[in-house]
Parts: sequence; C-alpha cells; structure tokens
Amino acid sequence: MLYCPKCFGNHLKLAPRGVVHISINNKHMQSSQFLFNTVKDDEKVIANNIREKFDEFMNWYSSFQNKDPIKDVQLSSSDFVCENGCKVSISSRYNIINILISQEIVMKILNEVAYSYNIRVEVDPSKNF
Repeated sequence: MLYCPKCFGNHLKLAPRGVVHISINNKHMQSSQFLFNTVKDDEKVIANNIREKFDEFMNWYSSFQNKDPIKDVQLSSSDFVCENGCKVSISSRYNIINILISQEIVMKILNEVAYSYNIRVEVDPSKNF
C-alpha cells in the first residue's frame, strides 16, 4: 500500500479498473497506455498488454537518429483510491510495478522487445522501480 496524499495514512491502493501510462526514457507516445481490469484480467493479459505497448514504443524509438540506451521505464496510473474515502487528484500518478505486475516480468518483456529492435537496455532495477 501507498500513503494517501490527503490523510497521509497507509491506505492508498490500486483501483480494480483503470489506465496504465508508459514512459520510457521520459518519452511517451499518445498510444502508450492501456486499460486494466483486475477483476477479469490475469497477469498474463496485463503482460501481453505491456508487451504490445513496449513493441509499439520500440518500433517508434528505433527510427530515431540518436538512440540512447533505455535507462528509465515508468508504468504509472492515477487510478488509486484511499480506503478512508479521500479524493485523490486525477493528476497524481503512482508506480504500478510490483503492484499490478512484477518487476521481473516487466524487465523480461523490456529486454526481449528491446533486443528484437537492437536497442540496449541499461535499466538499474534497484533505482528504477
């Protein structure tokens, strides 16, 4: 659980449905997001959605003239709710890695997709997630 920015209690949790936004090296495409529904989607469905979005991003990023290695990956959502009923700002985004999907799966997908586009990955999981 995360801390609520309103009541400062340890009561913030991911809503059952929402949107995940993806940013890689502080870049994102308008289509770099997907819907999730924890009631009906298992980790495999979520992983496939992430793979699809990583693939779209790497296809776009591979066309860049000067490509930096991938050093930063952010998967975030504003779809969090406070168990105390506090209104959480929609502009606030929180990391969903290790909440909605494990860091290990995200890194595995990232490495596989980046490799297929010949893009280096230099993400330090201890600093990034």
